[in-house]
Amino acid sequence: MFKKKEKKHKPEAIKTPFTIPEIKGKTKKNNYKSFVSPYFGDNVKDELIVPKSTLKGDINERFDVFRSERKIKEEKKYKEFNILSSDDVRQMLNKKGRNDSVSTERFQKLEEKTEEEEVSISIPFGLRDELDEENKENEEIKSKEDVYEHIELDENIPPEEKEEAVPDDILNFLFGEEETEVSSSKSQKVSNEVKKETTNLEDSESDSTFRNKHAYQNYQNPSLDLLKYHDDNGEDDAEYLYEQEQIINNTLEQFRVGGRVVNYTHGPTVTQYEVKLDSGVIISKLTNIASNLKMNLAAIDIRIEAPIPGKTTIGIEVPNKVKKLVNFGNYITKEFIENSKPLEVTLGVDLGGNVINADICKMPHGLIAGATGSGKSVCIDTILMSLLLKANPKDLRLILIDPKRVGLAAYSKIPHLASPIIHDSKVAAQCLKWAVDEMERRYNLLFSVEARDLDSYNKKIKERTNEGFEHLPNIVIVIEEMADLMSQASSDVEQFVMRIAQKARAAGIYMLIATQRPSVDVIKGSIKSNIPTRIALKVASNTDSMTIIDFGGAESLLGNGDMLFSFAGLPLKRLQGAFVSDDEIDSVTKYLSQYDKDYLFTTDSLLVEVEKSNRNNDLDDIFVDVAKYCIENNYASINKVQREFNIGYNRASEIFAQLEENGIVTSPNSKNPRKVIIDMDAFYDRFGD
Repeated sequence: MFKKKEKKHKPEAIKTPFTIPEIKGKTKKNNYKSFVSPYFGDNVKDELIVPKSTLKGDINERFDVFRSERKIKEEKKYKEFNILSSDDVRQMLNKKGRNDSVSTERFQKLEEKTEEEEVSISIPFGLRDELDEENKENEEIKSKEDVYEHIELDENIPPEEKEEAVPDDILNFLFGEEETEVSSSKSQKVSNEVKKETTNLEDSESDSTFRNKHAYQNYQNPSLDLLKYHDDNGEDDAEYLYEQEQIINNTLEQFRVGGRVVNYTHGPTVTQYEVKLDSGVIISKLTNIASNLKMNLAAIDIRIEAPIPGKTTIGIEVPNKVKKLVNFGNYITKEFIENSKPLEVTLGVDLGGNVINADICKMPHGLIAGATGSGKSVCIDTILMSLLLKANPKDLRLILIDPKRVGLAAYSKIPHLASPIIHDSKVAAQCLKWAVDEMERRYNLLFSVEARDLDSYNKKIKERTNEGFEHLPNIVIVIEEMADLMSQASSDVEQFVMRIAQKARAAGIYMLIATQRPSVDVIKGSIKSNIPTRIALKVASNTDSMTIIDFGGAESLLGNGDMLFSFAGLPLKRLQGAFVSDDEIDSVTKYLSQYDKDYLFTTDSLLVEVEKSNRNNDLDDIFVDVAKYCIENNYASINKVQREFNIGYNRASEIFAQLEENGIVTSPNSKNPRKVIIDMDAFYDRFGD
């Protein structure tokens, strides 16, 4: 019926993706796509593979692939044709075969010298100028007779086999002048000399611990005649001692303290009165009246020892009216010098007048503290003089650290020194580090011969000297003022002192530390706990006395060598230190100065370590890692370092500034990026491993 109208077909609109039109510049070249070559398959792109460049090898061979005109000739690619050198062809044309006996020896020597040249590449710094002068002289040598004067090639050839040789002018035209052989011969000679010098230097460094093993075979100890002997004809003042005894008894009676003096011990500077208390009387009743006793006795100061160790009495120590001098020369005997204890020293006499000696091997470390005028420096002199009078330099070495520069100056010329006297605190810290390293080295040697300590090691190696073992001396480190070291290099000094005190005894390394300010910040608990032997001279307060000996009483001492001595945990002893005069010290050191000094190390080598340490302290924590990363990749980029080490731009730029300052990378510019300018060997030489 009704027909539907046919809809007209409308073409659909073509939808195109949205794009941003790009206007290409006139200078832009066509971007060629990679060509797919069927030579190696359908899907292999024909791309130029650039070989990775290395930093070693012949520069012509490394970069010849990129040159339009090759520098390497075709015949050089075939190594089999390079066997005959121009020298060999010259020999053949001269009818002097390579198989001749003389020629064979010549080439063997040349090959050996070539190997020696490779070994002796490292030229000592001091020989470079000499080598330059010798090389200039070598260039002037043109004579063929000088080259062949040690090679007579025709010597073993029969006369009938000799043929006419090719003229020299033709050989020179074909193969050039014989300068190469001249310079080669002379350079081999110079190389051998350099190798010899280098070997001597290496031998001297490898045996640095004792370079002159027989240097002190004829050594003789100083004579005891160099010391002064003082006659002591003084007699005890019995009447004065009796009066003092009566004053003590009367004072006890006044304060109703049951007890009386039963004995006394008269020493050179102090007399100890022994008080026996009645039954049931407590000790504190006597100690509480110490001030009254001091007043009644009219004494400068008194010290009460309650009770006396090993006795049932209490000791009251009162200064003498007339003090006697304890002279060092009076107590040094021939028996003391010749005994079997090489590190035994004389300190002084006790209250009973008995000589008190101490063996440093049993200490094994000591702490000496006292205020100005207490006799601390004289105590150190007494110890050092005792060692110098009986010890051979091959058995004892001293490391003296004197920040004040005047305390130990008299010992600067003795042969027993392991190094020059050290004054700088930073250098002293490096010196203690050297002692720690030497301790570890000695423990390795002890382990290799199954020895328990240094004495057993030296006994065992007497039969094994051919195996390269060396005699090791005892090392005594004396620090004249610890407070100065702790104020400037506290952390390093504390660490090294603690390590030496903990485990250096078996290695034969001992330490004596002195200070006039025995406060807690100088003598820290970590140090004091590892030093069992203490010498307390007069100090300013009871607190300082507690710091040194863990007891009070050092504040009541008289000074001038009056000391409390605690040896390796034994009970305290009151001593009067021996006095050694400057004249005696000068006499002994002047005698010893005739022997040459053989230092184990020098302050110059320590200064180099100090500079390295200072430089490393100012560097970033990851400076070394970043430097190694840049050197290994031969590329210096701040962005790459940021991504690799996960750090910010500011820190990375500071590290690169440090790299530039230390000569590892170049400074950036607008045209070229930074470049790495040193290799890994040079980096290790400057900054260590």
